Amino acid sequence: MTGLDLTSGFRQKGQGTALLVASGHGATHWFKASFFILMPFIQKSLGLSYFEVGLLGTILMATSVIVNLGGSALIDITGRRVLFQVISLTAGASTLVLIGMSDAYWMLCVLAAMIGASNFLWHPAAIPYLSNLFPDNKGYVLSIHAIGASVGDLAAPFVIGVMLTWLGTWQTTAIANAVPIFIIAACILIFLLPKENSARRAADGKDKNGMNLSDYVAGLKGILKERAVVGLCLIAGFRATAINGFLMFLPLYLINELDFSKIEMGTTITIMQIGGLIATAIAGILSDNIGRRPVVMFGLTLTTIMTIGITFVTDSLIYIICISILGFALYSTRGVVHSWMMDVTPQDMGASATGLMFGTQTLLSTIIPLVGGIIADVYGLLYVFYFIALMMLFANASVLIMPKAALKPE
Repeated sequence: MTGLDLTSGFRQKGQGTALLVASGHGATHWFKASFFILMPFIQKSLGLSYFEVGLLGTILMATSVIVNLGGSALIDITGRRVLFQVISLTAGASTLVLIGMSDAYWMLCVLAAMIGASNFLWHPAAIPYLSNLFPDNKGYVLSIHAIGASVGDLAAPFVIGVMLTWLGTWQTTAIANAVPIFIIAACILIFLLPKENSARRAADGKDKNGMNLSDYVAGLKGILKERAVVGLCLIAGFRATAINGFLMFLPLYLINELDFSKIEMGTTITIMQIGGLIATAIAGILSDNIGRRPVVMFGLTLTTIMTIGITFVTDSLIYIICISILGFALYSTRGVVHSWMMDVTPQDMGASATGLMFGTQTLLSTIIPLVGGIIADVYGLLYVFYFIALMMLFANASVLIMPKAALKPE
């Protein structure tokens, strides 16, 4: 490495493919964000307690663990990464339609599980797919992928806030939000799936990215022994716990405690996502040049500080400024952690390594809805953010267990 080159990613070919996959990632975050942002209105409509709201989040996360582990194995064995991207988007959009048609709590529990399954099936398929296409610029391309998520997270709160005001009901809003997801799924089906099928035919019917079951089991045992893989799973897990805590409890805090309007709530969360959108590409390109560890450590530390800091803010303008800084730090490390995992994992085990990472994320994230709900019921919503800060401290500590060989860029 001769020096810092912030333009390296922009000279690569295949930008159209990267942007389309990033759009799909944004769509998965769109339907997940839709579920959480509609939650204050679902809660009031059905008369749910914070514990019942938290149970929905726990069901979503718990289902994701199963999907990550089982789905990632199937993706690595079959090598059908694009096909599973299409399945993820179609299932998620269909679930939003069903949410809009439901008024029973038990049905929402089922649909929460479907949201979790659809959302987390995406990552084991998409992250190795892009990593293999851009082997020398994983930090850059996976940051573009992460920007797609940030755009989805950014647009959903504002659009849903406006749609709730215009359309009047959360049911109609849920159904309307499924439309763009179906469109992106169709684009991936039309433009990317034929390329995947052609590659399989060119290999005489044997997928060059697939493997048999015995090879898969041997590869899985290998990556489970790697301390770097364990460390990255913990970093991603505690960080994701914090993110899901904000997704679930920040809308409730803004509506119920700070008396924000629907549009103000949506706008505030959108501003948080804008901060992340600005940071993500910069962080990814920096990590390709100076290494993953310093970028991740900076983002995690700043997130911890800002999470505690916002609990002392009462002025609405200052609060929004702090939220934008929090978003800058919180989302900057997403693509960097993903690319770091791809650095330390064999190419043919990328889906399984991603599945382990996201499985750990979802397993740890099951803590926050129920524990956060109990904390909110007993002590108040403000104290949930102190618990989120604790999760970020654990994420910082997890960086310290990473082996030295995994701390430098390739």
